[in-house]
Amino acid sequence: MCGIAGYIEFSKDSICNGKPYTLLNNMIDVINHRGPDDFGMSFHGYDISEDISEPARVSLYPEDRLAFAFGHRRLSIIDLSENGRQPMTNKDKSIEINFNGEVYNYIELREELSAERQFLTETDTEVIIASYEKWGPDMLGKLDGMFAFTLYDKNAKKILCARDPVGIKPFYYNYSKKGFVFGSEPKAVLAGLGIKGSIDPVRTSEFLIMGVTDFDEGTFYSEVSQLPGGCYLEVDISGKMKGPVKYWIPPHNNFEGNHDYVKEMKENIFTSVKRQLRADVCVGTSLSGGIDSGAIVSTAGEILKGGSGNYNTLTFSYPGFEDDESRYAFSIAEHSGMRWNPVIPAEESLSTDLKRMIMAMGEPFSTLSMFAQYKVMEKASFMSIKVMLDGQGGDEVYLGYPRVAQRVILEYIKKLKLSSFFHEWIGLKKHASISLSRSLFGNIFFRSPSVAVNRNINRLKSFVSEELLRQYRESVAKDVYSKGDIFTTQNAELTKYCLPRLLRYTDRNSMAFSVESRVPHLSKIMLDYALRLPLDWRVRNGWTKFSVRKAMIGKLPDEILWSNQKKGFPVPQKVWVEKLRNNIEETLRSRTGLDRLININNVISEIDKGRGELAYLWRAISVGMWISLMDVNA
Repeated sequence: MCGIAGYIEFSKDSICNGKPYTLLNNMIDVINHRGPDDFGMSFHGYDISEDISEPARVSLYPEDRLAFAFGHRRLSIIDLSENGRQPMTNKDKSIEINFNGEVYNYIELREELSAERQFLTETDTEVIIASYEKWGPDMLGKLDGMFAFTLYDKNAKKILCARDPVGIKPFYYNYSKKGFVFGSEPKAVLAGLGIKGSIDPVRTSEFLIMGVTDFDEGTFYSEVSQLPGGCYLEVDISGKMKGPVKYWIPPHNNFEGNHDYVKEMKENIFTSVKRQLRADVCVGTSLSGGIDSGAIVSTAGEILKGGSGNYNTLTFSYPGFEDDESRYAFSIAEHSGMRWNPVIPAEESLSTDLKRMIMAMGEPFSTLSMFAQYKVMEKASFMSIKVMLDGQGGDEVYLGYPRVAQRVILEYIKKLKLSSFFHEWIGLKKHASISLSRSLFGNIFFRSPSVAVNRNINRLKSFVSEELLRQYRESVAKDVYSKGDIFTTQNAELTKYCLPRLLRYTDRNSMAFSVESRVPHLSKIMLDYALRLPLDWRVRNGWTKFSVRKAMIGKLPDEILWSNQKKGFPVPQKVWVEKLRNNIEETLRSRTGLDRLININNVISEIDKGRGELAYLWRAISVGMWISLMDVNA
């Protein structure tokens, strides 16, 4: 895991203004937290006249026709030697890569490719280069990992930019007549452009009203785009950009024939966790009280066997909070033979920590539950744990959200499977963690986009300028509040309206403390397998994640395995917002002119009325604090 940044100029000095080294250095400096172990730079098509502080880490190719620069901040995880320094080239320097992430099947790919070449390092980065030399862009379908990279192909006179299937690793950019500027975070792109950044009113409106973000190429900054997961783009020497092009879509054809799904699920989880335990540094796990992180911890314990007692699990805990999951997490860790470490926030640091977290996020976020994850990553860093496995993605891949899983009964009605319909209706009423009638009928049969949007605008207009709220796109509202079938809805959660924003939060929270977050449930193995399971192996007898529950029998305590309580990442948001009341007011009022967008008096009044748990209130607070702390032009 690392941080990447760089730029391509379509006419020389159009972006760097004659100071290519200074500009790139500024860009990688703002993402130093993503890779404090090492750095590297390469410059193509420039005669550098500036003073270079550490020339051993800088490569110069003044003869190249294409003027561009790659910068890299390294978080050393595999092959900790200088051999892993990036940007990295092949032997004849016709290919150069600037890579952020991990390729978990690099050992298997290396073995496949070693008959045709000699490898000089033990890194997964070199394996990507070798894969590209053999298969070209088609190699993207062979990588099991999380990645975002730029790859220069000198012979083809183009630069390939790519992101992993579901967008675990970020890739941001700005494309204009002057050139192409990219980075692992918006702040790196803004540094490359030499600006503070301006609010994108459309995306901000859609976030405030519907809570959605990261579902397309847009961001909260009008000057910054993002490459969606499962896509690549190409920039050639003439300045033309091709893409984004989709290279991965979720599989939709269910398995046929005889399958031992329990055995196969066990094997796939085992392989995914085993590959993601590969590291030359200390590895741990973020453990909640649920099945997803529990399956990872249990499987890691099985793989490590005698060494599992030295493996640390970390759980956010807030003593006295009724939804605190500490006892369940402890039960999982004890059952798996792992060390368990509760992470309890210090009350007095809440306000300082919140400001730091907002600046680390760099964009608004939808819930304070992300603060729990932030504190877990901080504790991991303090314990010198450099890699954390996380259960993120399990709900989207295994059909874990009750609001989505409940659509199974509609599928049975459509197929006239009435006995299955009644069977699941009874099971869902018994085991679902939310009301079947309220969720199913309220969100499917009577969910009009216009009604939902206007309801939320009416809730928000006392806090937020109605002019800003009305910037949303009707097409997005129709898509968000669609009445699709269970598979369409699952894919929307996976690729647009749920998982992408959660992955952004996870990336920023972990990278803020130079910790790599890995998500085994989102490996290529799991995506290719779980998304093809028959419906009755996704939801059965009202149990969501049915295949995973069956696979984990005997590996997790029954109270975890057969619990119908779906809590997510519960935190005492109402308590926290009330404790932060003065800090929130001070931050909002410190920004001159913010009251043109945010009615600060009404926001504070709502907190004083004891309504700090309201999701739409927090979204307004989050936008306001982001504008203030990040000095966004609004």
